[in-house]
Amino acid sequence: MKARWKSTVFLLCTLAIGGLPPDSAADIVRGKILQTSKLGNGVPESQLLPVKLEDLWVITLEEEHDLLKGIEIFIETPKEAQTYRGTYAFYLFGKVSPPPAATAQSNPLSYEGALLYFKPFIQERKLYVQIPISTKTGFSLAPDTAILEKPVEKGVFPLLFTFLPIMKGIPESALKAEFKVQVRPLFKDLGKVRFSVKSPKGSVPLEKTRIFLNDQALQLKGDSLNIEPGLKNFRVEIDGFPPFQTTVALEKGKVVTVEVTFIKKEATVHINAPLGTHVFVDGKPVALNQGEFTLEPGEHTFSFKLGDYQVSKRFYLEQGKSYGVSLYLDILINED
Repeated sequence: MKARWKSTVFLLCTLAIGGLPPDSAADIVRGKILQTSKLGNGVPESQLLPVKLEDLWVITLEEEHDLLKGIEIFIETPKEAQTYRGTYAFYLFGKVSPPPAATAQSNPLSYEGALLYFKPFIQERKLYVQIPISTKTGFSLAPDTAILEKPVEKGVFPLLFTFLPIMKGIPESALKAEFKVQVRPLFKDLGKVRFSVKSPKGSVPLEKTRIFLNDQALQLKGDSLNIEPGLKNFRVEIDGFPPFQTTVALEKGKVVTVEVTFIKKEATVHINAPLGTHVFVDGKPVALNQGEFTLEPGEHTFSFKLGDYQVSKRFYLEQGKSYGVSLYLDILINED
């Protein structure tokens, strides 16, 4: 079923100005949704798919899309576009309502939308339509490339594009022609690193951590950092634990989560002393018959009391190591 437009006069005007439609009321487009591309940080390009006349392709935004600078629609025209020049046109709409379904449809439906871009195919074999988001910074014209005159803000989504005949009386073979189409994200020259820090007591707020990039202290806003791609060396520190270090290979447009888990490996201690000895660790009594026990890494005081004999000593215990702490009583014989 063919798409129907509210005004033939409007269509003729858009043809006359070559792809830059004037502001107008919403237009009506009717067709079946073939594909939906949801674009955002780290999202890959779509497959290259065949698109028939009046098929609808929807583009939406992920909630997190701050690495995205724009969208590119690659179009490979059918041979019929060369044979019957000026027969087809590309239409791009924004502020589409009602919200299109996220999956392909078998039945055509009608949608309202504001025409953002219009391009008749004259002799193009390939076309790259680029849609800047928020700003046109970083976009430049190239052969076979069209760039929207105005950047598209978040509120203009969802977008919808389709191909329609703009001439009457074209042969059946031309009506059945297929375009090859691919939707691609255009990323800023940035990647995102997100941090998740945990200790034995649970999650650690990032404001209680110290994070370094190549030994330079970082001030994070939120739980992530946008930086240029490449190999990045991070060090994360919290009080009471050895520092965590890792190297991240960051790619353009991608999001990497650095999961930091601080595990305090306790030291193992075994006491060896004569029976009847009273043993204290940091002032707390320890039974000789309890065998091995664990202590947190760090400095500890061991005290032994046997009768009137008492001795104390401080030791620094390292994480993950095992220690034997012994009390030896010796007999000293002097010749009179």
